Amino acid sequence: MTGQGRGAIAGTGTGHAAGKPRSKGFTLLEILVVLVLLSLIVALLMQGLSSLTRFRGHIFSSVERNRAEMMQEYWFRQVVSGVTADDKVRFEGNFARFSGVSQTSLGGLPGAPRSVAFRLIAEGDQLLLLYQEHGREEWVLGRWLEAKGRFEYLDRDGKWTSEWHVEASDPVTRRIPQLVALLIETPERRKLLMASLGGRIAPKADFRRLDD
Repeated sequence: MTGQGRGAIAGTGTGHAAGKPRSKGFTLLEILVVLVLLSLIVALLMQGLSSLTRFRGHIFSSVERNRAEMMQEYWFRQVVSGVTADDKVRFEGNFARFSGVSQTSLGGLPGAPRSVAFRLIAEGDQLLLLYQEHGREEWVLGRWLEAKGRFEYLDRDGKWTSEWHVEASDPVTRRIPQLVALLIETPERRKLLMASLGGRIAPKADFRRLDD
């Protein structure tokens, strides 16, 4: 009986030790692993957010730049298309500026003749297209970075010239060019704006002349 009691006592003690629950919680190594993973996730999220912000800014900048260029083209063509031959104010121009009388000026009433002038100037590292109407201040119509530009004029014979000057004895049909072209060259691209004067139909032109 004594042996059985010992055996019973020993058996009971062994079962109690095996059924003892483990202590709940994380080890220091597990905590470190979790922190490292969280740091990586946060870093990836921040990088993605930064890229998204830059992409969004780039898109907005491109949209705004395209919108501004469309308005520049529209205003330039609007004014130039209304230029007509005038006995008092002759149309004159060179590679850097031109002036004349337009019936579709930006600040005047539609159909009302008004003296207008465009000119290109370099200001620092920018090329500016300036516009002015008679009796009003000059204002910036276009702006390009690290660019160069010039005006060209198409005559009735389909030839381009960078100088336009007429005499009082010249016939009315030859007092204004058929087309005025504005050529802008930047390090990234080339931009060409053209407008027909007075609703004229331009003759066949050799546009290779503009590449010179």
